[in-house]
Amino acid sequence: MKSRTAELLSKYKSLKRNNGNHSPSINEIQRIVGVEKKIIDACYLCNPYAFELSYKFLSSIDFRKAIKYYPPQNSVVASNIAEYRNLPLQNVLVGNGAIEIIEYFLNSFENKNILLPMPVFSTYYDLTCGHNNLIYHILDKNADFCLDIDDFIYKIKKNHIDIICIVNPNNPTGSSISLDNLVKIHQSMTDTQLLIIDESFVEFSKKTESIESYSLNFSNIIVIRSLSKEFGIAGIRLGYAVLPENIKIKALKKGFLWNSNGLAVEFSKLLTDKSFVDEYKRSFQTYLNARDEFSTQLSSFSSFKVYPSESSFFLIEFSEGSEELFSHLLWDHNIYVRLMENRMGLDGEFLRIASLTREENSKIFNALNEIITSKYITNGEYLKLA
Repeated sequence: MKSRTAELLSKYKSLKRNNGNHSPSINEIQRIVGVEKKIIDACYLCNPYAFELSYKFLSSIDFRKAIKYYPPQNSVVASNIAEYRNLPLQNVLVGNGAIEIIEYFLNSFENKNILLPMPVFSTYYDLTCGHNNLIYHILDKNADFCLDIDDFIYKIKKNHIDIICIVNPNNPTGSSISLDNLVKIHQSMTDTQLLIIDESFVEFSKKTESIESYSLNFSNIIVIRSLSKEFGIAGIRLGYAVLPENIKIKALKKGFLWNSNGLAVEFSKLLTDKSFVDEYKRSFQTYLNARDEFSTQLSSFSSFKVYPSESSFFLIEFSEGSEELFSHLLWDHNIYVRLMENRMGLDGEFLRIASLTREENSKIFNALNEIITSKYITNGEYLKLA
């Protein structure tokens, strides 16, 4: 590897150690490559078209009022979300991002047998290991990381599982589980077993749908949703859970009352604005079309494997050289992707690349093409791909 890319990779890894299993933010990356450079953030897993729309609508609010005064309790935000999603208010709990809800429940588990499909969003094992018994169900990459439902149900029964956590569609693989199969998993469980479904990316899927409505009829399902991903508002920090009322009441006694900021309150009002929702639906379809085109572009390369994705990103596997490619994308092309080194459940070398706008996707595709067809590839100086 050339010295400058090796130096960049070393700086990145130093940042990464400080961030645990999560990627350094784009602000941290900017300090490495230079603040004067415009970076394409292909770690950004949100809908960029929806961001532009959300920003346009939010530009008309009274920012002075939203920032100066204390916001109302999050029941106001919950009411707006409940109206948008057609859910009973008593079953909606608002979080400062979906992550607050995830962390709350994971930190409440003690001495439980917890079943996790792997690989998965690292918070699910980071916060439960050490004081619980984690049982991993390794997803087969030869089956495109799709869950074998019957085998999974067998493991639930065999290991006397207390809690099942599923991210659907999964992060980082992009694989999804159909609603019918989720119901099949739930119907195999007892009333004392808890099913947590993280649906942060479910709106991006064409093959599955939310289990929210089904969950309302049961006392042992918690559905966690992120509004950041689909609406492109990661900085506002807004997520929610659909859960039994008694579990919501218990959670509210321990927090969550004042966890929504003024901008989150203002955004939640947009969810009840028909003109905003109608424009959002059109922008979301634009995003899905761009994502599908990007999938076709990426799949045209024979140098790496692109796994099928029902999410806002693609998992890509290399025979070797993923670190070098990561470095050259960032240093030479100002493109920041997710290096999936040492990720539990991923055996091999992987990158995760988010789908962004059509223009940004084209820049990513062209950069990959330039790197892969460069003289360095052909003579094997720094990168060897399958």
